[in-house]
Amino acid sequence: MKFVKRLAALTACLLAFTLVLTGCSIITSILGPKYETLEECFADPEIKEQVDAEVESAIADSGLSDMYSNVEARAEDNVLIYDYTYADAITFTDECQRRAWYNTFIDEIEPSRSQFEEIAADLDESLNLEGITVQLIYRNTDGTELMAYDYANPPAKQYYADIAECVSDPAVAQRLVDEFGFDQFTGTATGEGNTLIYNLTFNEQWLEPGYTVDDAAVDLAAFCEDNMSAFTIDFDELRAVVDADPIAIRYAFFDIDGTPLYVHEFTDTAGTITSNGEAVSVNAAA
Repeated sequence: MKFVKRLAALTACLLAFTLVLTGCSIITSILGPKYETLEECFADPEIKEQVDAEVESAIADSGLSDMYSNVEARAEDNVLIYDYTYADAITFTDECQRRAWYNTFIDEIEPSRSQFEEIAADLDESLNLEGITVQLIYRNTDGTELMAYDYANPPAKQYYADIAECVSDPAVAQRLVDEFGFDQFTGTATGEGNTLIYNLTFNEQWLEPGYTVDDAAVDLAAFCEDNMSAFTIDFDELRAVVDADPIAIRYAFFDIDGTPLYVHEFTDTAGTITSNGEAVSVNAAA
């Protein structure tokens, strides 16, 4: 499944961001000067019980009970922590897939910064303290940490130096080929700078008497344009793991005997995709 489809399932968890507001009404209404830190406050069994009950109620009311096996609000020193554990395992085939998920998660969380800053400010005022921050932690089913986002000190994105570095991982290259989706080819995926290169070989003889390389180039150009959405879907994942502009995807087509037929390249510049093809000369194919 391509990145854009995988991500749709994963980002459903971002609906839970509004839940970080949960519990704050209770905390701010019952906190007093007797508490010197949030952690001391949460050590009060009465307060912790009320906050836990409100968090549980909010999860149930939002229909997210099936998404998380556990949601906990707690404090360490003056850090208010919302700790989410997924009910279903989040799995990654390779490191590129994990980085794409991680970096996209950061993009989705960032717009909520003002909400969390308001939470911290309200708690600062209620407790007459300074330096209160809010942190989100997301865990896999086995308890391993997938993401920790502290709004006072956001994590850096985990980029590759370029596409070539990303695709140099054999697991990434193989997955890209496996996900390509056109069963009339076998292929390999490589990288050159910030260009992803697919070398695609037809499974059956493409050229035949009366049908030349030039004819193939015309048909393959139309094929690429007609299937542009499929040929450019990898930009979603590449944009998430490489901080570069422009980036490109190049398709080199070969007949079953290795004869070069056609090269087509799509370029993504600041989110705008352009397309150009290059016919293979008869001499080059000879």
